[in-house]
Amino acid sequence: IYPLWARSTGVSLATSTNWICNLIVSMTFLSLTEAITRFGTFWLYAGITLLGLVFLGVVLPETKGRSLEEVEGLFAHSWCGTSGPPIVDDEKTVQYVHIRGINSNDRESDADSGDGD
Repeated sequence: IYPLWARSTGVSLATSTNWICNLIVSMTFLSLTEAITRFGTFWLYAGITLLGLVFLGVVLPETKGRSLEEVEGLFAHSWCGTSGPPIVDDEKTVQYVHIRGINSNDRESDADSGDGD
């Protein structure tokens, strides 16, 4: 779900967040079950999850049925809401980068040589 330019950072942040939340639950579960019972611990975690769900439902825009470029345009403006409406770029462009190198046969490609015969 991440654009190519942010994919590695997004996946690493999502994975880190997941592991940190797992660590918090693991570190607090036994103490909470002694203090507020198993049922209380369950409802506490459920309440925290519900608050997070409500927060995400209010803050994040709907992206269903939109292209990756449109979603990227939704997040092009500041999250503080002080910068005005989101930037929407109707002109779609593709940029190509030609990299000189070794092809799959481990030899320099004629197309990559730049001789211009």
